[in-house]
Amino acid sequence: MAQFSLLRPAPLLARLIFFLALALLLLFFDQRDQSFKRGWLLAVVYPIQAAAQAPEQLWLDAQDGLRSNRSLHEENQRMKQALELVKPKLVRLRALEQENRRLQDLLDAARRMPGRTRMARVVGASHDASTHMLTVDLGSRDGVFVGQGVIAASGIVGQVVRIGPFSSQVALLTDAGQSLPAQVLRTRKNVLVNGNGNPVYLSIPFLPHNADLRKGDVILSSGLGGVFPKGLPIGQVVSIRVGKGTAFSEVRVRPWVQMDRLEEVLLAWAPQPGAQAGSAAEGPAS
Repeated sequence: MAQFSLLRPAPLLARLIFFLALALLLLFFDQRDQSFKRGWLLAVVYPIQAAAQAPEQLWLDAQDGLRSNRSLHEENQRMKQALELVKPKLVRLRALEQENRRLQDLLDAARRMPGRTRMARVVGASHDASTHMLTVDLGSRDGVFVGQGVIAASGIVGQVVRIGPFSSQVALLTDAGQSLPAQVLRTRKNVLVNGNGNPVYLSIPFLPHNADLRKGDVILSSGLGGVFPKGLPIGQVVSIRVGKGTAFSEVRVRPWVQMDRLEEVLLAWAPQPGAQAGSAAEGPAS
């Protein structure tokens, strides 16, 4: 009996430990239950809260969009106004660049001439059925004389036919009264090039059918007559047609110089003894 009574406290201690563990377990699950309840409550309330705030958010987004569109429109208008202000300057800059290029080309042409040259500006033009004239701003006070040769950067333009104190008239190669001794570059054959009133083509008269001339042949000044030095470009043969009832061919030559686009030209003087090519090239009168 005494042995049995010594073993009885053990179940009491076990029960105490069991109930203590149970209490801790219940406390733990209670905390988890509270977290679960709070999470479930948030999940239920969030859609309602979002739906309540949606109109306000849409209004704010719309205001932001309107402000952005207004800003873009205002910026676009400012850029358009700035472009309108810059356009005239861009046009002027482009014109200056083109003028500079033309003047540089004329200067290069002047350097290749054997005698003195002087630049003149085209201040007028007259074109009718047969007469093709330019007026330039140099005259007798500048030493210009009747019969003087006039060239452009790309070739021969024509001759001075009338002069005044401050200006002169130049008959273009295409004028019906103009005729110029020339030479075919490929064959070195001398020919005559005439103006015929056609603003686009020159002609070579009295060319026999059997003459050695081809489409594409380049025509240069021959140097005969003393008006122009030898080797200046005149034009290029663009067509050769056998004339009906005649012993000669009809030859068309397109001038190298675009006569309707001239703004500046060079007046040429015969070289003086001992002068170098292009050594006395001058600008226009001031």
